[in-house]
Amino acid sequence: MSSPDEAPLEQRIATFIQLNYALEPEVVTRANALLNEARALGQPALVGQMLLERASAMFENGSRQQALESAREAQRYIAANHLDTLRAQAQDRLAMYCYDMAEYLRALDAWLKCLEYASEQNDTYWCARAYIGVGKVYDALNDYSTARYFHGVALQLAEKQGNRRQVCQIQINLASVAYKLHDYDRALEALNSASECMEQLDMETDIWQAEVVSYYGLVYFERGEYQQAEHYLNQAHQIYRSHGNRWGETQVLLNLGRTYRKLGRTEEALEYLLNADRLAQLANLSPLMLQTEELLSQTYLETGRYREALIHHKRLHEVLARLNRSQGSPVRLSKTTANRLKELEHQLDLERIRIRCGIGIARA
Repeated sequence: MSSPDEAPLEQRIATFIQLNYALEPEVVTRANALLNEARALGQPALVGQMLLERASAMFENGSRQQALESAREAQRYIAANHLDTLRAQAQDRLAMYCYDMAEYLRALDAWLKCLEYASEQNDTYWCARAYIGVGKVYDALNDYSTARYFHGVALQLAEKQGNRRQVCQIQINLASVAYKLHDYDRALEALNSASECMEQLDMETDIWQAEVVSYYGLVYFERGEYQQAEHYLNQAHQIYRSHGNRWGETQVLLNLGRTYRKLGRTEEALEYLLNADRLAQLANLSPLMLQTEELLSQTYLETGRYREALIHHKRLHEVLARLNRSQGSPVRLSKTTANRLKELEHQLDLERIRIRCGIGIARA
């Protein structure tokens, strides 16, 4: 009986592709070994595939810039060697990494090329993937109506080929877009469809489940059904936390904080917001830190705890300054936030005057 290392290279690559790259030790080293073996054997199709898989391994292990460079190398190699069956996949992979790094116009260009190559091959799967990607770009650019249109096209293709996994992903995207368009009935319809799809899938869907129940919570929050929102957001929190998904956990904690504020449970709101703030700082999630610091400042201000409010007011400006330096362009406060900060400074001045005059202030 032959050992796994003695199996044909194509078989070993197929086995490698099934791995969860985020959990496998030395996965990039193993990808490079298979890539070098494919090159030594003069197998262009396997080289092209392993260039893509190496990029995925790098991406899943946090080396996003290296993953992008590897994907570009894969795209060039696949084009130079006329590996037509891999061209759409290569563009999709390149687009995903550009999208992750907020290079939205480059991502859009790559997904449109993916669509072109997939159409030439009459490959419905990659056409649907391309339309999903285009929808994601328009979503990121806040053009939600256009995003919904492209996700709708993708859904038609995915349903035509009976790809339940793609249908599930698209329904979650449609729920997200409908939520942002304040079309909450439609968002719930999409979430219900995604839930039905997940029940039919054999694959691990915990993170998708977390997204779905999180959006249920957000929709119920916007409809003023705060106890329902609390129920679903707590479910999402448990899933994200068990998977170590810092971004998801931080967002859910933030939204639970908002929910408890609406329920009048201020101390619980502060507890969740402080936990969200701590996680955002640990994971360097600056966009979420903007939200946590603003909400903490506002909540402390509303309860008359002006010194704590000022601490988070200052931290908010520190995050803004850091983002300005890293992005090279100013990040502006919303008019509402700016007004809240002015109110905070006014209340703090009043407190100082009262302290100097020996007048105590009751704290909530």
